[in-house]
Amino acid sequence: MLLDAALAGVGGDPQLAALGIPPAPDHTDGDLPSDDAAVAQAALTAWRLGAGDRYREAAAAAAERLAARALEQPFAHGSILRVAAGLAEPPRQLVVVTESPDGELARAARRADADVVAVLTPAQARAFAAAGFELFEAKGDVDGERAYDCRAFVCRLPVSDPAGVSAAR
Repeated sequence: MLLDAALAGVGGDPQLAALGIPPAPDHTDGDLPSDDAAVAQAALTAWRLGAGDRYREAAAAAAERLAARALEQPFAHGSILRVAAGLAEPPRQLVVVTESPDGELARAARRADADVVAVLTPAQARAFAAAGFELFEAKGDVDGERAYDCRAFVCRLPVSDPAGVSAAR
């Protein structure tokens, strides 16, 4: 997996290394996040999708490694501070399993304040679960469309009525 190679630090960013582009000389954000912040954000996202605690640990290690510098110059390190903020509380994850990605239930989920909003078909949910993403386990096995509102991978009972999807955390 590309993220695993980036976390291993093999030559910096593997995509940039393949193109012969050296890593950035510092860890500050410019127009784009720094290399470290981009990899930390990807690790945080992978963890929120249920890829495993090792990704949360990698994001936390990057945030900790850059914390002192980021606190001294917050405008130059906004991306890693965003990662640190994302680690401060358990994520809210909304998963909508539907054959109608533009339906009312999916639209309700997209309006909600959540760290992850995943709208996918039952087959896609089963494929993510088979690939090891804990968040999607058993969600592709239910008939009809369902929305799952989860906090740190613990889900409430699924709902099929868009009114049952809370927009607030």
